[in-house]
Amino acid sequence: RLNYRCKPGGWITVELVKERSAVSPDPDPVEGFSFAESDRLIGDEADRVVTWNGKSDTSNIGSTVAIRIRMFQAKLFAYKI
Repeated sequence: RLNYRCKPGGWITVELVKERSAVSPDPDPVEGFSFAESDRLIGDEADRVVTWNGKSDTSNIGSTVAIRIRMFQAKLFAYKI
């Protein structure tokens, strides 16, 4: 869930990545949860559920992931996992 505000034309996308390791300092995204599959967030929301291709269920991806966020003309105030 994100609390954010985008200016007109602004957006946010989210990617989930596998656990970072010394062997792979730039890990690959979790399958199905990449920036390309992220539904673009726009507008002004206090508690928006992030989705990927319309789906938000992350229960089957494991317990250790990291979040990457891309933003353009946007402010992120808070996130909740």
